[in-house]
Amino acid sequence: MQLTQKIIAGLKQYWPTSLAAIILSIFFTWATLIQPSGYYDFRFSGGRLYFLAVLLFLGYVWLIMMVEQQALSFFRSSLVRAKVLAPVSANWLYFWVPVILILAWLPYVLVTWPGVLSWDGADQLNAYFQVAMPPQDIHFYGIDYNGAQQQFYLTNHHPWFTSLVLGSAFKIGQQWFSGLAGGLATIVVLNMALLVTALSRLAIQIFRYAKLWGWLTLLFFALLPAFPIMAVNVNKTALAVAVFAFFVSALLRLWQQPQKWQRWLALLTISIFLGLVRNDSFVMIGAAMVFGLFYRRVRKPLLTVGIVTLLALSVWNRVVLPAAQVLPSEKVEMLAVPNQQLARVVVKDANGLTTDQRQELSKFTDVNALKAAYNPTFYDPVKHTFYYYPANFWQRGKTFQQNQAALKNGYLNRHFSDYLKLWLAVGSKNLGQYTAALMNDAYQYFTFIHNPVQTDLFLGGGVVPYENTTLFTGYHQNHSRAINQGQSWLNHLSQFPGIKLIFQTGLWGALTLMLLAMAIELRARLAVGLGMIGVGVLAVAAISPVNGLSRYIYPLYFLLPLMLAYMTWQQGRRHQNDDQ
Repeated sequence: MQLTQKIIAGLKQYWPTSLAAIILSIFFTWATLIQPSGYYDFRFSGGRLYFLAVLLFLGYVWLIMMVEQQALSFFRSSLVRAKVLAPVSANWLYFWVPVILILAWLPYVLVTWPGVLSWDGADQLNAYFQVAMPPQDIHFYGIDYNGAQQQFYLTNHHPWFTSLVLGSAFKIGQQWFSGLAGGLATIVVLNMALLVTALSRLAIQIFRYAKLWGWLTLLFFALLPAFPIMAVNVNKTALAVAVFAFFVSALLRLWQQPQKWQRWLALLTISIFLGLVRNDSFVMIGAAMVFGLFYRRVRKPLLTVGIVTLLALSVWNRVVLPAAQVLPSEKVEMLAVPNQQLARVVVKDANGLTTDQRQELSKFTDVNALKAAYNPTFYDPVKHTFYYYPANFWQRGKTFQQNQAALKNGYLNRHFSDYLKLWLAVGSKNLGQYTAALMNDAYQYFTFIHNPVQTDLFLGGGVVPYENTTLFTGYHQNHSRAINQGQSWLNHLSQFPGIKLIFQTGLWGALTLMLLAMAIELRARLAVGLGMIGVGVLAVAAISPVNGLSRYIYPLYFLLPLMLAYMTWQQGRRHQNDDQ
């Protein structure tokens, strides 16, 4: 009886870290027991499976709890006193912090000059210039791409604002510096300027709180390969990450002075920009609003900024994009979870769907192609089997109104409610398969067991035939040396144990949950807010169309160092107050 009471009392006292340990242990246990090949099924079955699952789960809970408690002991110790808290506010920071970042990242720029061009960036530039689409023997979204008279059209598949920025920079560079290399290099310089400015701003803010953590944060930003890799890649990632960093910086400044209307306006402005560069940004903005509900200090500004931002983005999507003749993103992009679940049932259980349900599903997708394409941890192949675009959609010379009407008449758009009913009906009889599909999609973001390095930004470019338009004539021929040596450098770099671990997406997800739990127990409010935004990043990643890729968790690369810095600073302040 006394033992039970002690356990209950401990759970009440340590419920945040206990909950984080339980959640992470579920994913760690899953990753340990599955066979990471084929359909990611369990290695064992029956009683042996249940016994091992319980044993592993309890072991992981204990291990993670021990790590969390040791970290909490450090934060509560005398080590985080005055030395850690010594601030730096010298003007030299504004010069030397960005210079250090530029010098650290410059080798990546030189090795890959004039820039790394690959799938997403080529797609965005092709859409911006609406160039002719090369005919290809591929079949995506229910149509063939082998027409002789095809062209790219403006869509919001990749946020149109980012395509507008990249396309404008490319056009300026192409005209001023005569050619493809000038266009690509201009985007790289823009990426560098945005990332260096945004991360320098965050590092300087940390310096103002604690000198030691300022230097550690700056060195982390300078030496982590992910940031310069973002800079040299010609696509939307660097722009989105930089704006996200500005958003976090504005949030920190609002916390310091919530009474100033200038802080409200700055956060509102950057929040709207965040919505323009990320289609899923409402999740992170919503997480900030939830944080505001719990803390009176920033409740009014965060709720006000969040509501106004969401209204502004609604106007952008419903009014501005149609006026600019930009087609909406494909609806199948947001159906990663249900489509993967349906695909797993089709593959794993011949009797999982009734005859009527299979016929109904065949109206939305090519069922045989779906079965052949299913990958338990990667949604894109399944996505491409769904019927979305009507035949000859990419035919050259069509008006926006024609394309808009064609999309509205598409079967998935007209019968979306029927699709949802089908998904729910199949799920009611196949809960186990649905759970397995969801876990296989999500676990890679919360554990680094059986989780290979999954970075989709490289130092070696190359445009697939579908994207290789006249816009990029000569890229492979004239820049093959940069393409090859850049990727070779990254391959060698990834072999170092520490670098390889850093590129594990699950490491960052696990650390985010653990640090958030510790911040709650330490009552480090600002770190709690940053951690809640980090959970928003993970939520988007776990249900993302492309699973397990590190690009989806890049904001955690600066959120976690900030959480550590503020947790240390706040505990140090408490130690100083106790001493006095």
